Amino acid sequence: MEKKLLVIVCIVMVVAGYFITGYQDDKRKEQNEAIAIQEREREKATQDSLEGLKPFNPLLEKEIINYVNTVSKDLGKSKSARRLYYLTLRKQDGKEYLVLETGYGFNQDKIQAFSRLNGNIIIYYGNPDNIEQNLVDTSKFFENLEQLDFYKDQKGTEDKTLTWRYIITDKDNLILDKK
Repeated sequence: MEKKLLVIVCIVMVVAGYFITGYQDDKRKEQNEAIAIQEREREKATQDSLEGLKPFNPLLEKEIINYVNTVSKDLGKSKSARRLYYLTLRKQDGKEYLVLETGYGFNQDKIQAFSRLNGNIIIYYGNPDNIEQNLVDTSKFFENLEQLDFYKDQKGTEDKTLTWRYIITDKDNLILDKK
């Protein structure tokens, strides 16, 4: 009788263990899904707040929007990659320039920060020549570059580029360089 009782107890424990393990797995899945949802919400809130940051003065913002619209019209869209926009401040031949370019990947060694403007990613390659200007407020750029890892090595379907170079006439004015 003791053997039968011991066998029954063992079977009951195995069956109970099976159900308890299944229950715990379901709870873990629910917790992981809840955490994933929270992370997505946090990411969305971060992106929304990033969209609200205004690192460009109104004149530059208008020029970037004009540039993006021109690029979209003239170069079209890639079906395999997202177009990125690059902004750099440079000195050349005694003049100070703000340069807008476009492409699909980005140079990991040059990137300083990024921002979003109307849903487009604007990569900031910096101001290596320390040009004094009031066009770009670097404190309002997003510096967590891990969010851009997906775009680092992406390739578009075409290699066409469009570069606009502006002469910085004083600290907060631009003139499109027609060269």
